[in-house]
Amino acid sequence: MKEHGSATRRAFLAGGGAAALGGAGLLAPAMAGAASSALPAVAKGKTLYWITANLADPFYIDGIAGMKKFTALFGVKAKVVGPQDSNVAAMVKTFTSTLVQPDCAGIFSYFYADFNAAAPLYKQAAAKKIPIVNGAGDWGPPRAAFVGVRDEDAPTVAARYIGKALGGTGSVGHIGNTGVNIVREEKIFRQIFAKEFPKIKYAGNATHDGSASDALKQSQNFLTKNPSLSALWFGDGLGPSIADPLAAAAKSTKIYLRGFGANGLKAIAKGKIAATFDRSTFDEEFYGFQMLYWTLAGYRVPDTLIVSTITVDKTNVAAFQKNPYRLA
Repeated sequence: MKEHGSATRRAFLAGGGAAALGGAGLLAPAMAGAASSALPAVAKGKTLYWITANLADPFYIDGIAGMKKFTALFGVKAKVVGPQDSNVAAMVKTFTSTLVQPDCAGIFSYFYADFNAAAPLYKQAAAKKIPIVNGAGDWGPPRAAFVGVRDEDAPTVAARYIGKALGGTGSVGHIGNTGVNIVREEKIFRQIFAKEFPKIKYAGNATHDGSASDALKQSQNFLTKNPSLSALWFGDGLGPSIADPLAAAAKSTKIYLRGFGANGLKAIAKGKIAATFDRSTFDEEFYGFQMLYWTLAGYRVPDTLIVSTITVDKTNVAAFQKNPYRLA
């Protein structure tokens, strides 16, 4: 997924590749569990839909886990839908088809491109009294709430951690896909070094096309061109899936990731990767679907709910691997 692509997704990533999720049964509706009788009855016989940007991306594994935990606790059906590859036109098509589903009661939206392409769809949803909660990006109403992270969150946490780890000297670079918020975040990352770590040289930014093969190729090229680079942040979530070859190509350069994929966490535990930074999409979907639930139940919900940005390094990786979704 271009906007963040956070490859946090344990068993799925054990092999290091991004396969379609349907084979693992992850795209089936998450059936409602035994909800507490104290909770209001919401969307009986209806479904809450999560419209994604790229179903084939391992980014969604933890988010689906958060969605399923929500359904088990609140007794509401939910389903994740979307195109197999990042494609705005295909996402608009999915959005359009979802709005006409007779069981659609609400939408958690990962629409991340220019809102002009989605505005008519959001207005249609509002006319049908189908609430929308935004996840990947936000532009205000018509929607019930935004649940996610701000552009500045991850790059600020990453830059400050890396700057301190380098002792305020050395050189640092960035690689990421061309998603609009990754582009914005790279600028924030660069600006933090200029303002707070002026003795650290910014060696530049490389981009990849969103595939694991090109991400590794562009990373290797960047590292070859910058052999004395002190640190490289892989600023989108594809990095954990290629953690081992990234570490092998890095030599003396410290590699930092985005996201909590199994391969990345194992590489941190082994000392191959220095650290990783991201929000948990489990948190994002667990609370995002709750905003839909309470809206449908007739309650006012927070306009904006920011989920935490988490840092995982050698000091807490074992605890995080053991229990990634709950407080230790």
